[in-house]
Amino acid sequence: MQSKKERNRNEIEEEEDNQPPDKQKPLEQQIGDGLNFDDIDHQMVQSTNDIDKQQLTILINDQYPSYKTLQNDVEVFVQKKTVSGGKQEKFILFQKLLEYLETKRKIVLKDCLISYFDTLSDLYVFMGKYPLQDDSTIPHEVVVGQSIEIKLRRLKSKLEDKLIEEQKQKDKDDNNEITKQKANENDNPKNRVKERKIGEVVEKVALWRRFYTGFFEEDNKFVSYQLEEAAKKVGISKKTLDDYLLQIRCGKKYGFDFNSKKNERIGTLRSFVKKEKEREKNKNNNK
Repeated sequence: MQSKKERNRNEIEEEEDNQPPDKQKPLEQQIGDGLNFDDIDHQMVQSTNDIDKQQLTILINDQYPSYKTLQNDVEVFVQKKTVSGGKQEKFILFQKLLEYLETKRKIVLKDCLISYFDTLSDLYVFMGKYPLQDDSTIPHEVVVGQSIEIKLRRLKSKLEDKLIEEQKQKDKDDNNEITKQKANENDNPKNRVKERKIGEVVEKVALWRRFYTGFFEEDNKFVSYQLEEAAKKVGISKKTLDDYLLQIRCGKKYGFDFNSKKNERIGTLRSFVKKEKEREKNKNNNK
């Protein structure tokens, strides 16, 4: 017969055996360009060693200086992992891909902030400063047409000054063009020479949002501004920028071709949005 002390010890051990296992601590959350992205590795419950090679086209979007390059036939490692529910999904070994671009294709990545374009959310997902962790992965489903877009942001120069200087140069060029137009046009009050071009509006709004969402300076310090402050830096009132942003969003919703009409005045976009809204309203009323 067990003593009272032995029975108590056995009951404690049995209770401990029935406790649920400790949960795996989630990895640190990463913050991207308007998108919160939990590293998908913390969802994994099992990893297989099934790694395949694949050749993809990589679009390098280097923001400063601004240019894009295509890297064809890039060797990429794809790993199959078993996620929650027993489903197998494929992931690209992202750090390995970056190392390949650096060593084999001579892409300068030192001190770069790395993001990739997520086609599902239509946003860039920030992964971190190069080099990333060796086990960094991205979902294979971001591959579209056998290609991936990677965005690079460099930290070597003062980004805010560059943004403002570029905008000043754009404004100067636009003012010169308006001056030429005035010289060639009749003094007709109906001519809206002050109305900005669609391409310029898109750039102004993008710059405004960039100041608001923030960026890293040369000393790796993160800088951001309130919407009113950001508007002042762009040189346009917040009210006007809000209106521009609304027109752009509506234009995207209704399928406006921004690229082919970038040199037309913003009134073209307004007329298109107004027409499409009326058409949508009439369609709903006829249901």
